Amino acid sequence: MEKKLFLIITVNKFPFGDAGAVRLMAFSKILLANGVTPFVISLGESTDFSEKVFDGVKHISLRYNKNNFIHRVSGRLLFVNNLKKVIKDFSVDDICGILFDSGTLGLFKYLKKIAFKHNIPLFFDDVEWYSACEFRFKALSPGYIHSNLINTKLIDDNLKVISISTYLEDYFKSKNITTIRVPVIMDVQNINFCNNTSSDNRVKIVYAGQVGGKDRLLEMVQAVSMLSDAQRKRILFNIVGITKDEFISAFNGEVLEKCADSVAFYGRVSRDEVLNILNSSNFSYLLRPDNERYAKAGFPTKIVEALSTGTPVICNLTSDLSLFIKHRVNGIVIKDCSAEACYEALEEVLSLPGSEIRNMSFEARKTALDNFDWKNYTQALGKFLLSSIN
Repeated sequence: MEKKLFLIITVNKFPFGDAGAVRLMAFSKILLANGVTPFVISLGESTDFSEKVFDGVKHISLRYNKNNFIHRVSGRLLFVNNLKKVIKDFSVDDICGILFDSGTLGLFKYLKKIAFKHNIPLFFDDVEWYSACEFRFKALSPGYIHSNLINTKLIDDNLKVISISTYLEDYFKSKNITTIRVPVIMDVQNINFCNNTSSDNRVKIVYAGQVGGKDRLLEMVQAVSMLSDAQRKRILFNIVGITKDEFISAFNGEVLEKCADSVAFYGRVSRDEVLNILNSSNFSYLLRPDNERYAKAGFPTKIVEALSTGTPVICNLTSDLSLFIKHRVNGIVIKDCSAEACYEALEEVLSLPGSEIRNMSFEARKTALDNFDWKNYTQALGKFLLSSIN
């Protein structure tokens, strides 16, 4: 009997609770398009350990129904044990592949063991490789050590790898590990596209993320403060994901004194709200140091979400962005990772006529449809995942 079940295992919040979950939903759609049934096991919103179906994809969450600290921690600590119970309910003879994208050493060992024992192809979706600068205790931080362990030791020739970037693809090829490069993908066609222009003559720029080690948020706020009074009146920089107090706590709040009327804070909102805010913005912003490993190895989901809504991006060219972002076509390229370079980019943005901004919006949407919609990867990724079926 032909095998038709493909397990996808993740500690992300499937189906749309985080970027990893969105990516795995795209992979699930690709499997369905190739005639295979995906079954996702995750730590998404509780399903009371029962099978559910979302948009045609079967899934189960191993998150406990109670949302207190003890139960949240227990869900992670007992994930592998609970996973074993779920997998026992399947016939291994029906499983044609297993894909996972995160987890502990115990999860790696368990999945490698059952894959080898039952001759099931095993795949890992690799989307990051941390840098020490992202952590308080640098190279001694557990998160950094674990990320290194995954990429240098745990991923071996017992696995096939989906690499999110050229950097990771080249690395695994150098180790003779079978890999395919798939950037951030999502259901672009079902993301609303609205070619808006500002009604109050202000250029609206949005950053959606969190205070942390990855993104350089302060530099853009500094750049706004460097503008002339007349220029600042034409800019509105909306910061989504953190509050004003969180910004002041993380950075020097004095920088806001000069540009308070040009910077607004939204705090944490849902993904749908982020997409709505993007749709009402003229540009999205992202800045990361191009010499750090995390910026080379990863691929910013924020950029793809922005392009999908037809929002051109103001960014520097980290990861594989140079393959997709073209200056004054679908974005404004920041020359380097500094406030001065951000200031120069803002001055160029303010010089653009409305017609050019609208054209950039259409080009941004086209870039997303041509490069980041999951349907573009149905054949190549489907073949990669299913070529080993017995």
